[in-house]
Amino acid sequence: MALTRRQFLAGGCITLAAAASPGLYAWGPGRLHLTVVRHDVYIPDLPPAFHNFTIAQLSDFHFGPFDETSLVEHAVEIVNSLNPNLVALTGDFITADHDDNTNNLKNATDCSAVLSRLKCPLRYASLGNHDVVDPEGITAVLEANDLYVLRDRFLPLDLRGDRIWLSGISDSLFQHPNLNTAIPPSLQNPVILLGHEPDFADRLIKFCAGTRRRCDLFLTGHTHGGQINVPIVTRYVLPRHGQKYIQGPFQFDSTLLYVNRGLGTIHLPLRFRAPPEITFFTLKILK
Repeated sequence: MALTRRQFLAGGCITLAAAASPGLYAWGPGRLHLTVVRHDVYIPDLPPAFHNFTIAQLSDFHFGPFDETSLVEHAVEIVNSLNPNLVALTGDFITADHDDNTNNLKNATDCSAVLSRLKCPLRYASLGNHDVVDPEGITAVLEANDLYVLRDRFLPLDLRGDRIWLSGISDSLFQHPNLNTAIPPSLQNPVILLGHEPDFADRLIKFCAGTRRRCDLFLTGHTHGGQINVPIVTRYVLPRHGQKYIQGPFQFDSTLLYVNRGLGTIHLPLRFRAPPEITFFTLKILK
């Protein structure tokens, strides 16, 4: 019988507890030791003004049953020290409470209050599968703290007369992203897309090929990098729409998919061989 993700993580807890040292590591440093991962993103026709433009990505905060405040506060401090041009927040601000939406809005409020301390003026978000327990309510809370949500729409980023596009899609696990309204109908300017579930990349690539549109960088999260990352076994208990692309970069012709490991945890406050991550991208002209 196949294990659910919850059952696997619970089993992982028992296994790690039985092996005291790995268990303590997963609960302590494995969960709390933030890593900063840097990537250069090369785009052949990147407008000159955007050469060395920087993007910091944070994902999967999961405010809810576990108090992630100190971890996210630390992440905000690090991002502020990096001084990015843009901050991308790719979903799951909360862990959904399907019984009491008051808790969902409170957790979203607490999370957005911490994220509002980001000093970068360009702060954009996409929603995750947990957030769409109340998409309108979560969006309202985030935007009240100047964290702007892109749901199946795009907007221009203009710099010294040059332009790129920033886009965002709806959650693809419980909703139906509309790529026709999310991706600009032109090949002229580079496109950065915010989403949540990485396996949606397959549909994105087909859409761009079939409509002569483009997406240069697709930022996602959702998988937590496996969270309790046991080789081979973990692959079979990853969340739906996060089973194919687990963590890190994946190149598809001219589209780079990136899967951020996120900050928070789900079901159990443990991480093993999947440390929490801040990703720092630098856009560069491919010469």
